[in-house]
Amino acid sequence: MASKWIRRFSGFRQLVLILACLQFVSHSLGAYHRVESMEIATSVMGSDAEELAYEIGKRKILNRNDMLSSGEFSLQSTHLFSRETFKENSWFPECSVCEELLPPPESVWTNAGHQNDHRPSQPKLRAAPDGEECCKVNGAEADCRYCDLRTVPSRLSPEITRLLLGHNAITDKSLSRGVFKRYSQLKLLSLSSNLITSLADGIFEGLPSLRCLCLQFNNIRMDDTLNSSLAFQPLAESLVYLRLNGFNKNTTDINMMYPSYALSFLSKLKYLFIDGIPFTRFQNPQRKLHKLTHLGMAGFRYGYCNLRGLQREAFELDTLTHLDISDCNLRGIYVDKSAFENLQSLQSLKISNNFHLGIQKAGEMMYGLRNNRHLTTLTMQRINPRFSPCIVVYKSTLQYFQNTGLERIYAMDNEIETIERGALKLLPKTLKYLNIANNNIVFGDYIADLRELKGLTHLKLDSTRKSYGFPFVYPTNVLSNCAGNLTLSSGTVSSGRDEDPYIKKIPLPPNLSELSMSGNDMMYSLNNMSFSKNKLKIVNLTLNIFKYLDGSIKGFEKVQTLKLDLCLIKRISCEFFKYFHRLQHLYLSQNLLSGTLDGDHDGCIFKNLKRLKSLGLALNDIFRLNPKSFKSLTNLQYLNISQNRLHQINFSIAHMKNLKILDLQKNQIQSLSRQTRLEIDKISEGREPPLMNLSYNPISCDCENLEFLEWLSGTALADFDFRGAPYYCGMEQQANGYRDVIVLLRRRCIKQEELFAVVTSASIVAVLAFAALFAYRFRWTLRYWYHAARLKFQPVVSPEDFDFDVFVSYSDKDDFVEEELIPRLQDEYNFRVMMHGLCFPAGAHITDSVHTAVTTSRKTLVVITKNMLRSHWCNYELMVSRSRFKKGRTSLTRSPDLHS
Repeated sequence: MASKWIRRFSGFRQLVLILACLQFVSHSLGAYHRVESMEIATSVMGSDAEELAYEIGKRKILNRNDMLSSGEFSLQSTHLFSRETFKENSWFPECSVCEELLPPPESVWTNAGHQNDHRPSQPKLRAAPDGEECCKVNGAEADCRYCDLRTVPSRLSPEITRLLLGHNAITDKSLSRGVFKRYSQLKLLSLSSNLITSLADGIFEGLPSLRCLCLQFNNIRMDDTLNSSLAFQPLAESLVYLRLNGFNKNTTDINMMYPSYALSFLSKLKYLFIDGIPFTRFQNPQRKLHKLTHLGMAGFRYGYCNLRGLQREAFELDTLTHLDISDCNLRGIYVDKSAFENLQSLQSLKISNNFHLGIQKAGEMMYGLRNNRHLTTLTMQRINPRFSPCIVVYKSTLQYFQNTGLERIYAMDNEIETIERGALKLLPKTLKYLNIANNNIVFGDYIADLRELKGLTHLKLDSTRKSYGFPFVYPTNVLSNCAGNLTLSSGTVSSGRDEDPYIKKIPLPPNLSELSMSGNDMMYSLNNMSFSKNKLKIVNLTLNIFKYLDGSIKGFEKVQTLKLDLCLIKRISCEFFKYFHRLQHLYLSQNLLSGTLDGDHDGCIFKNLKRLKSLGLALNDIFRLNPKSFKSLTNLQYLNISQNRLHQINFSIAHMKNLKILDLQKNQIQSLSRQTRLEIDKISEGREPPLMNLSYNPISCDCENLEFLEWLSGTALADFDFRGAPYYCGMEQQANGYRDVIVLLRRRCIKQEELFAVVTSASIVAVLAFAALFAYRFRWTLRYWYHAARLKFQPVVSPEDFDFDVFVSYSDKDDFVEEELIPRLQDEYNFRVMMHGLCFPAGAHITDSVHTAVTTSRKTLVVITKNMLRSHWCNYELMVSRSRFKKGRTSLTRSPDLHS
């Protein structure tokens, strides 16, 4: 055992101890701290090192409350007030409003003797001229807490069912017989934290429906006066829940007793909270408390408990199912192993924070419950003094557990170092949950016994790495458990082995579904390993040191969640995940995987993880990934590569059809390639696009990246916000995300090719527009030129080939042409006459008709008059006819009116 003691302070633990000593020395240099330490140490002389360090550390946190943010204060307080970590849910939710806690122990503040210490402040009383007006009435509840009331309000509605009078200045003088009769429908009455010193007979008369009565934290003495009181008699048929805890700070008064007689009237009582009195049996005269199932006697912040010891059959409560005697200063030498003999209906037992009880004595206490098949939960956290070496769980420790019905055991923070071979076999077959976290357990042959725990489904062996204040009192009797002083060790530890010492398969409980071994400082290279048959689904191995994951691991085929964060992993072989066929969630954050992922040229590391849904690779110093790293992860939904050094996304995600979240925040990404954007658009078809987190990346906001910024603004990231994380340009915050940047770049970043195309297009459009305008303006002239050109190049035809002898061009307004000229041409000269008004074909365009008339007539006769010169179409006919002048086929006739 001595070698194990040395190992405990090697490596990491030794470094922590040295740092703690240095911190203590530095603090001791200050005069204030020297005085404070001396005064506190003197005032609590006789307390053990654990409790003293706890109180001093708590005081330092509370003194710094004003300097810490609420989140930081909450985090630090969690470590100090972790006694409540495993507090069960409210026993009776109907009365949960009564579940108040004491402030940190008063002795620490008063005995230290400081005038200006920062004690926890009580909520301020509501200022009101009339106390009753201070009450807040909400439906059937009247909340009159912190109203500085001296008497019971008398003007509230008689219909209320809940009356809260806690934290006032009500005294027993104002609590006369029948004082609450006005509120006959009350179901809950709270008088906690007042100045009541006694309970008068008949005080609760007229409350036939009262179910919850809360009297905790008053000054009522638990002596013969309370025991003989008839105050509870009117509540015999209704009261279910009663709080009498926090009454007696001086629990060493020899006249103290449990008010067994006063409570005997409460035949319906199920839930009782009361202070623990040293060396006193809790009697149940005539078994009248036949429905009492829950008894809470816990000290510390729940009340004042100083049981110190438990005598034989300490509780005459055969109906009790839940017993909490945590923080009761139990000392193993004063505890009779038959103390729980009468509690054969007990289902839950809590004995935590009894630092002087000891794990061995806790095992002996189970003697009285050795055949209790109803017992399902045992909580025994911190029942050994801190800094105690050589704490071993022997077979004798667990000898009375075997025939119980235990399903859950909590045994955290007990300095346990090892377990005797065969001891685990004595645990009941019904055990499903075993939590022995934050102990000092070393590797040993007891592991072979794990296979015998066939009902176990959850095993927690974590180390929480809690920080504690440095002790100011030397621990005593630290070697009482070590070899040479512990008689229990003789005859119980086997000296030889009856089986092969070589480990072929690491044994696990066959029905184990969750294994947690976080923070145990295990330092191994995980080569070829094999585990016994199990049903593991969740394995948590975070905060260990596994630098090399080289070999295949057999026996984890059913594992769905594997946590390997903060394990300093440098290398993962292609064989490691070979048998993780059902793995869905893999967490590898905060490791050193940059090199191994960049060198994964074939994507073989994750090739067997076909069912993987989430993969965490944050904080791995990754600056480049192999393009094939994730090629086999077709079912991936969540990929976290945040907080690395990636400059680009060079791996494909096109095959990740189910991808929902791609977390790339806090890298060095300036843009996404066109190929990556196309892949994201492709997998978004017909479904919600994946949520991509690019916050806190130095996104490039220049002309070359404008296309990416516009794409980004049109995706699911249009709001430029991912759970409150802003998007920046080169890490420079923009007032309106990328919106203003895009608008600015669209004006500035016009490329030369685009400018040339724009100018050319504009020029062509302008030329075409000018040409169109010119053609429209001179459309008739152009038509003339067209037809004139056609006539010029037509071949000469003989007179016999013309359809008409003459085409007469004239104005319709010149009547003499139709009345005189044309009839003479037809009658006297027998000419075939073409007239534009009568012979043009219907539906044809006039210009075409004019051209046809000129070309099919042997002669063209133009009658020039003023009317003709005014006519647009007549002028057109004249111009066409002019082309025939050279061929002698046009004749001009001028009317006499042209001279006028």
